[in-house]
Amino acid sequence: MSMSKAKVALVHLGKVIRISERRIPPMQESKVRQIMSNVETDVRDWPGLMNIETLMDTEDSDKFMVVTEWESRAHLRHWLRSDLHERVVKELNEVLPNEPVKYRELMHHEDDVFLL
Repeated sequence: MSMSKAKVALVHLGKVIRISERRIPPMQESKVRQIMSNVETDVRDWPGLMNIETLMDTEDSDKFMVVTEWESRAHLRHWLRSDLHERVVKELNEVLPNEPVKYRELMHHEDDVFLL
Protein backbone atom coordinates (compact mmCIF):
# COMPACT_ATOMS: atom_id res chain seq x y z
CA MET A 1 0.00 0.00 0.00
CA SER A 2 1.39 3.40 -0.92
CA MET A 3 1.95 6.07 1.71
CA SER A 4 -0.81 8.35 0.31
CA LYS A 5 -3.40 5.55 0.40
CA ALA A 6 -2.46 4.75 3.99
CA LYS A 7 -2.96 8.37 5.03
CA VAL A 8 -6.35 8.60 3.33
CA ALA A 9 -7.51 5.43 5.05
CA LEU A 10 -6.75 6.92 8.47
CA VAL A 11 -8.65 10.18 8.03
CA HIS A 12 -12.18 10.16 9.48
CA LEU A 13 -14.32 12.76 7.74
CA GLY A 14 -17.40 14.17 9.39
CA LYS A 15 -18.86 17.63 9.08
CA VAL A 16 -19.33 19.34 5.74
CA ILE A 17 -19.11 23.07 5.17
CA ARG A 18 -20.77 24.42 2.02
CA ILE A 19 -20.07 27.89 0.70
CA SER A 20 -22.40 29.42 -1.89
CA GLU A 21 -21.13 32.63 -3.46
CA ARG A 22 -23.19 35.08 -5.51
CA ARG A 23 -22.80 38.63 -6.79
CA ILE A 24 -25.60 41.10 -6.01
CA PRO A 25 -26.46 43.58 -8.79
CA PRO A 26 -27.02 47.21 -7.79
CA MET A 27 -30.45 47.93 -6.33
CA GLN A 28 -31.05 44.28 -5.34
CA GLU A 29 -29.37 44.29 -1.93
CA SER A 30 -32.61 44.80 0.00
CA LYS A 31 -34.46 42.01 -1.81
CA VAL A 32 -31.56 39.56 -1.35
CA ARG A 33 -31.29 40.51 2.34
CA GLN A 34 -35.02 39.79 2.77
CA ILE A 35 -34.78 36.41 0.99
CA MET A 36 -31.74 35.35 3.00
CA SER A 37 -33.33 36.43 6.28
CA ASN A 38 -36.34 34.24 5.47
CA VAL A 39 -34.08 31.35 4.46
CA GLU A 40 -32.12 31.53 7.70
CA THR A 41 -35.37 31.47 9.68
CA ASP A 42 -36.89 28.61 7.64
CA VAL A 43 -33.81 26.40 7.67
CA ARG A 44 -32.61 26.87 11.28
CA ASP A 45 -34.19 23.60 12.45
CA TRP A 46 -33.36 21.59 9.32
CA PRO A 47 -32.08 18.11 10.26
CA GLY A 48 -28.29 18.03 10.34
CA LEU A 49 -27.77 21.78 9.91
CA MET A 50 -25.35 22.99 12.54
CA ASN A 51 -24.88 26.59 11.44
CA ILE A 52 -25.86 29.05 8.70
CA GLU A 53 -24.41 32.46 8.13
CA THR A 54 -24.67 35.04 5.34
CA LEU A 55 -21.52 37.11 4.86
CA MET A 56 -20.57 40.06 2.68
CA ASP A 57 -17.10 40.21 1.12
CA THR A 58 -15.09 43.07 2.68
CA GLU A 59 -13.16 43.67 -0.53
CA ASP A 60 -16.12 43.39 -2.91
CA SER A 61 -19.40 44.64 -1.44
CA ASP A 62 -21.39 43.21 -4.38
CA LYS A 63 -20.45 39.68 -3.38
CA PHE A 64 -22.09 37.64 -0.63
CA MET A 65 -21.58 34.14 0.66
CA VAL A 66 -23.81 31.76 2.52
CA VAL A 67 -21.82 29.40 4.72
CA THR A 68 -23.61 26.35 6.07
CA GLU A 69 -22.19 23.64 8.29
CA TRP A 70 -23.73 20.16 8.18
CA GLU A 71 -23.31 17.12 10.41
CA SER A 72 -22.65 14.96 7.34
CA ARG A 73 -22.73 14.87 3.56
CA ALA A 74 -26.00 12.88 3.80
CA HIS A 75 -27.66 15.76 5.67
CA LEU A 76 -26.41 18.23 3.07
CA ARG A 77 -27.72 16.04 0.21
CA HIS A 78 -31.12 15.83 1.93
CA TRP A 79 -31.23 19.64 2.04
CA LEU A 80 -30.12 20.01 -1.60
CA ARG A 81 -32.94 17.68 -2.73
CA SER A 82 -35.63 19.41 -0.66
CA ASP A 83 -38.53 21.50 -1.92
CA LEU A 84 -37.43 24.34 0.38
CA HIS A 85 -33.96 24.45 -1.20
CA GLU A 86 -35.52 24.45 -4.66
CA ARG A 87 -37.79 27.35 -3.67
CA VAL A 88 -34.87 29.37 -2.26
CA VAL A 89 -32.77 28.89 -5.39
CA LYS A 90 -35.73 29.91 -7.55
CA GLU A 91 -36.30 33.08 -5.49
CA LEU A 92 -32.64 34.04 -5.67
CA ASN A 93 -32.48 33.32 -9.41
CA GLU A 94 -35.42 35.66 -9.97
CA VAL A 95 -33.49 38.48 -8.30
CA LEU A 96 -30.04 37.46 -9.57
CA PRO A 97 -30.83 35.79 -12.91
CA ASN A 98 -27.60 36.37 -14.81
CA GLU A 99 -25.16 35.86 -12.00
CA PRO A 100 -23.34 32.52 -11.84
CA VAL A 101 -23.17 30.81 -8.49
CA LYS A 102 -19.94 29.36 -7.11
CA TYR A 103 -20.19 26.46 -4.70
CA ARG A 104 -17.45 24.99 -2.54
CA GLU A 105 -17.70 22.10 -0.13
CA LEU A 106 -15.14 21.55 2.57
CA MET A 107 -14.87 18.50 4.76
CA HIS A 108 -14.23 19.04 8.43
CA HIS A 109 -12.94 15.98 10.17
CA GLU A 110 -13.09 15.07 13.81
CA ASP A 111 -9.42 14.36 14.47
CA ASP A 112 -6.60 16.87 14.78
CA VAL A 113 -4.34 16.69 11.76
CA PHE A 114 -1.01 18.37 11.30
CA LEU A 115 -0.86 19.78 7.76
CA LEU A 116 2.42 20.90 6.23
